[in-house]
Amino acid sequence: MRKNNYFKYNITVSILLFLLCNFNMAKAYDSSAVNYYNQGTSQAKLGDYTEAIKLFKKSIEIDPSLTDVYYNLGIAYESIDDANNAIKSFEVWVRSHPSDDETIYHIAKLYYETRNYQKALFYVNTIPPGSSKFNEAQVLLNSVTKKLNSQKQDLASQVGQQTATYMNFDGPTGIDTDSRGNLYVAQYSSNSIVKITPDNNRKIFIKGKPLGGPIGLTVDSRDNLYVANYLSNTVIKITPSGEILTVLKDVKQPYNVSISNSSGYLYVTCQGDKSVIKLKL
Repeated sequence: MRKNNYFKYNITVSILLFLLCNFNMAKAYDSSAVNYYNQGTSQAKLGDYTEAIKLFKKSIEIDPSLTDVYYNLGIAYESIDDANNAIKSFEVWVRSHPSDDETIYHIAKLYYETRNYQKALFYVNTIPPGSSKFNEAQVLLNSVTKKLNSQKQDLASQVGQQTATYMNFDGPTGIDTDSRGNLYVAQYSSNSIVKITPDNNRKIFIKGKPLGGPIGLTVDSRDNLYVANYLSNTVIKITPSGEILTVLKDVKQPYNVSISNSSGYLYVTCQGDKSVIKLKL
């Protein structure tokens, strides 16, 4: 999408300057969506970020293909100190602009500031040598690494001091944790998955279909949960919002799953045909 009428805008939240853009949209986009976007940009220039967010969201609702709106939506959310929605908006922008290292760096920095060091590490590692943001990314990488090492040291110092045993599972098999410290345990015998929060609140996360003899579990950098269903010969994905998608079917007794966040591949071991599947997500 061609951009023009660039202007810089000082929002003084976590960086000094952001670029807000006013687009001359191509005719392929819905004209009312374009109109809402331009109104939102005008409100943002006036400092009314709450109204700008409403207008940007209307623009996207009318024409979901207008993904460039998410950049300014991220700026507007950040200006009202809503870091979580700012990150989500910037991530949508980056998915359609994967070479925008400046925004990728900023996402990493936001994750660092919100103490989600694992996700900060993921994004900062995607900025390649030769990028204009590479040197800054390396400085941030050093800070992220120090925080992660500090966390590991704190955890190591607690070993033997804080030991917990969770009892009364129904055929426990796979196990993994998400970025918020939630623990997921697959229960093969009762065809279910248990979720245990950091404050030890325990509940059934999902039970019955589409599970089918769950064994292997793994969680990716976006907190999506992948489940290997041994009996139903499927691998499913459960998003943080609860959406369930089948990513593999008709596989032979999938047993374990593992994900490489750096490469974006999911690996599945299959006992039925003695194989390992490599799937690009």
